Amino acid sequence: SHTLKILLKVPNYQIIYHFANAATVAVPQEAVEHYGAEFFSHAVGTGPYIVKEWLRNSKIVLEKNNTYRPVYYPDDGESSDRESGLLKASGSALPIVQNIILHEISEEQPQWLLFQKRELDLWQVSKDYQPQIVENGVLAAHYKKKQVVLDLAISPDITYVGFNTENEFLKNKKIRQAIALAYDQEIVRKKFYNSLVVRAHGPLPPTFEGYRKELKNPYQSANLEKAKELLTEAGFPGGKGLPIFKFEMTSTHTTARQMAEFFKEQSLQIGVRVQLQPNTWPQFSEKIKNKKADIFEMAWNGDYPDAENFLQLFYSKNVSPGPNSSNFVNAEFDALYEQALKLPQGLARTSLYQKMEDLLIEETPWIFNFHRTLVFVKQPWLKNQKNDQMIMDVYKYYDVDLGLKKSLAKDVL
Repeated sequence: SHTLKILLKVPNYQIIYHFANAATVAVPQEAVEHYGAEFFSHAVGTGPYIVKEWLRNSKIVLEKNNTYRPVYYPDDGESSDRESGLLKASGSALPIVQNIILHEISEEQPQWLLFQKRELDLWQVSKDYQPQIVENGVLAAHYKKKQVVLDLAISPDITYVGFNTENEFLKNKKIRQAIALAYDQEIVRKKFYNSLVVRAHGPLPPTFEGYRKELKNPYQSANLEKAKELLTEAGFPGGKGLPIFKFEMTSTHTTARQMAEFFKEQSLQIGVRVQLQPNTWPQFSEKIKNKKADIFEMAWNGDYPDAENFLQLFYSKNVSPGPNSSNFVNAEFDALYEQALKLPQGLARTSLYQKMEDLLIEETPWIFNFHRTLVFVKQPWLKNQKNDQMIMDVYKYYDVDLGLKKSLAKDVL
């Protein structure tokens, strides 16, 4: 009665990841039937913590689940884990700490003030606060002296500018390539991301199967001469004959607006005119779903650690309203994708992933922008914390050095 059986019609080497995905975990049927539409407000599960208290827009208090199954802290990890002290707790029963308190604070300034007062153990540093905390990729001297710990991790994601390849003009790959070549990503990296991102030359993030650090995208080199040449070859010298493309924005935040304005200016250098279209998220989603967007800026966060999760964004059977928002259709890509689905991890599948990536670089359905860096600072007494966007139940590993916390409690930042 406690066994879940799934019969697959075809091989699926990604299905194991779905069981660890918050959207597709197994849940108790009787709880769903009991709570109905309110099920997501009542956490019923078998995890390391239970929800003791939930004050909306304030905090969530998690309490140790004393009936949690026997699970122990790992004795192995990445090469740097032992050196950084992350394996000192090897063999310890999990979870370690009794309570976890998650604060819901919408404004960034009070978040930062609470961390400075040593009242927050862990804080994800927003873009606006990064320059005063991180200098040239390392923790600023003042905070280092206060024993604050900086944790940087490349996120398994990608930011991109997408082209609707069903658009009468944007279906021409030379026009897409020209716009990509006019866009100087190095300026964007420094100006809008404090240089704390990794340039993307294709869709695959670092650490994923098939990723090539040495890969260089020839259509992302800020080459205006080549861009103008491609527009001429496409039949639109200097952009003459092209319509004004609408650039759909997902946010009206100051930084988002500035980034959109920069894209508009860059495109105009080769005669391509862009009109900025602010949207609420529902408005933006509706346009994408109905194939009404010309050009748009988005990000994709990986759901599971397989390159297929990024490559499926270009599969023809996934066009809008599916996740293939650029509505890219290419028979060669589809054939490679379907072939890769039948293979387990290994050299054969890796080769196919890289062939698909090479094809996407040439076709340019996206301008592949950046893999973002997660920037966290933590108090020195917080132990066993390591950034990982793929692992959901990280809290069970955490520990607190109470003696150190007490001694530093009044040493505000």
